[in-house]
This record gives sequence, structure tokens and C-alpha cells, in this order.
Amino acid sequence: MIRPARFSDVPAMYALLAEGFERSRYRTMGAIDQKVAKGLLVQAIQRDGQPGEGGTLVRVADQDGVVEGMIIAVLQRVYHIGDKLQATDLFYIGSPRCHPADGRGLFDAMVAWADGNPRVVEILATVTDVLLDDWPRVGRLYERRGFVPCGGMWRRKTQALVNAAASNRFVDVGAEADKCPAH
Repeated sequence: MIRPARFSDVPAMYALLAEGFERSRYRTMGAIDQKVAKGLLVQAIQRDGQPGEGGTLVRVADQDGVVEGMIIAVLQRVYHIGDKLQATDLFYIGSPRCHPADGRGLFDAMVAWADGNPRVVEILATVTDVLLDDWPRVGRLYERRGFVPCGGMWRRKTQALVNAAASNRFVDVGAEADKCPAH
């Protein structure tokens, strides 16, 4: 069941983010700042439903009382300076136990929310290799919902991270972490 997040969901939402972090390539680059993460979740829930800049949509996939997925979307100005808004996902994550229909339901909730706001002129949906080796699968979900690719993203580790890995301050997952699967 997809429903609005409640403040009482913050511990479960945080656990979902932490679980995702441990599955991500970021697990080797530091730790989660729990205070910041929980503060971001609370702030997003406070702004849920606001129709202007900074407004959010916060929905969870509730499976028998357990939060197994969530989406947090935010409204921002087009090109950060425009007078119209665009909606984009900040977090769109499901546990390995999240039912696929709930994953789709979370995304559809974001689209309906954005489509229902007359100030929103564009919806941006993102996916990277942060959590998923098969991120093109999520891209296909987006395309089935009428989205089209609009650019790309490239990344490079900073020299500080490379040096930290070399001195064993962080565990480097190696060259495989630098490869993004082709779509």
C-alpha cells in the first residue's frame, strides 16, 4: 500500500536509507550522518503537499505495517532561476523485499502529484549506478511512463578519495566501482 509518510515512519525510513547506503558504492566513502539524514526526512515530511518551491511529496510503500520503499520528491525552480517549477526525485528506494508493484506505485504517485500542480512544467526522474547494477531497468520503467532520456551523468573520484583509499583510510572497492553498466 502506498501512503503518505508520517513522522512515526522516520526510523523505518532512515533504516531503509541506511540499508541502501550499505548496498551502494558510497559505503566505501564514509558514513551516514544520522542527524542530518533524520533531519532531512523530518523536513521533507513537514513540507509534504506544499505546492511551491521546496514543497515535497513523501510516500512510503507499507507492506503489512513495514516500510519497504519510499519516494521523496521535491519542487525546484526550472534551471534554478525560472518562474515555473520542476519536480524531481530526491530519494526513490525500495528494499529487496519491496513488491515491484509498490515500486511502480511510488513512482506513479510522484508523477500524479507533479501533474496535479499547474506551476510544474517538467518532471525529472533520475537513476544512477549508486544502488543498482541494473539501473537501465528503472530507466525502462520511466520510458513506459512517457519519460525520455535527457542527458547523462559522469563521475570521477577526487584525488583525496584516491589518496585515502591508498592509505587504507577507506576501503576502495576497486576498478569495478568505476564501471557503469552500458544500457
